[in-house]
Amino acid sequence: SALALEGNLDLRSPPPDLIVKGVPVILDYLRAFLRAEKDGVMDLKTFGLTILPPEVLQITGLTRLELDHNSLRDLPMETASMTMIKTLSMTNNKFSSIPSVIGYWTSLTHLDLDENVLETVFVEIGNLQMLEYVSLRKNQIQMLPFEMGLLTNLTQLRLDEHIIKIPPREVMEQGTDQTLKFLRNIYSAREMNMLDLSSMGNPNFPLIATILPNISELKLFNNNLRHLPRAISRLTAVTSLALSDNLLEDLPDEIGQLTVLETLLLSRNQIVELPEHFVRMSSLTDLRVDMNMLEKLPKQLGDLCNLR
Repeated sequence: SALALEGNLDLRSPPPDLIVKGVPVILDYLRAFLRAEKDGVMDLKTFGLTILPPEVLQITGLTRLELDHNSLRDLPMETASMTMIKTLSMTNNKFSSIPSVIGYWTSLTHLDLDENVLETVFVEIGNLQMLEYVSLRKNQIQMLPFEMGLLTNLTQLRLDEHIIKIPPREVMEQGTDQTLKFLRNIYSAREMNMLDLSSMGNPNFPLIATILPNISELKLFNNNLRHLPRAISRLTAVTSLALSDNLLEDLPDEIGQLTVLETLLLSRNQIVELPEHFVRMSSLTDLRVDMNMLEKLPKQLGDLCNLR
């Protein structure tokens, strides 16, 4: 027995790239569609696809789409209608970014994009509120979008922690909940003008705070912070800075450039002395330095007339 297809120049399904691979591949491809019509699971793994076959869109009721081990780089916008998909697996393809069309698949609970060449994660991922599992290992992602913090149902987040810089590794090592909290708090800060990254277990000052120009309140207590960067001078809109319960030993002179700062909480650190540049913080009304290791107070504090 044989299947002869020569001479059918207009044949588009299966794709020409599959037809040249021979009868066994052709039949496996057609069987995948038959099974998908029965159980809603489309398994097109290892077919060497470079584009998603348009006939996939004709299968109604798909809930699972498996496209692993192909050569896909994108998904067509027409797939925006595939809103019943709950599981999408596209490991080992050639995606450099997550197709934005996936942002319409609001029923999605599982997303697996391991072993691609992803450099970014699309901000639309925040729309996928049903997501429970996301795996993005073996990619080139260095920063997660803050919108990912909105995924309140997410319980498993698999990432290359040694590559990603935001969130910091120290935060991510504490698990998915802490990672999402970090992202969610930064996302909210853009609207609330208050950033709370307290008790994150991050011993480094979050420089991300310095690129949020409208932040007026910054809470960083209980983080094992040992040093503040000179870049703290960029927090020119901050009126309240909470740094209690850390391991600070000194303060940079640049902190004196926070001229609108009203409240500075430094309780329970290891500070030995306060910088003379404190005098520049003329708006300061509440300064708490109890439970430190201070040996003397700078006489310039006397010029801070608004201190209570």
